[in-house]
Amino acid sequence: MFCCKCFCLLFVLLLLFTFDMLCFEVVTGATDGIGKAYAVEFSRRGLNVVLISRSSEKLQAVATEIGA
Repeated sequence: MFCCKCFCLLFVLLLLFTFDMLCFEVVTGATDGIGKAYAVEFSRRGLNVVLISRSSEKLQAVATEIGA
């Protein structure tokens, strides 16, 4: 059916795809300045983003802005 090399290659590709789907970028201070700029850029590039902030109102605004 599958040779050992083909099976190993398929397994590695499956692991890489699954790992990529489970990765998140964590941004602290995501409501102002550099943190917000990183959050916007990560989101623009299609990465999964976790936003952390002390202000829930600002956090909601940024999440809405970047489409989270």
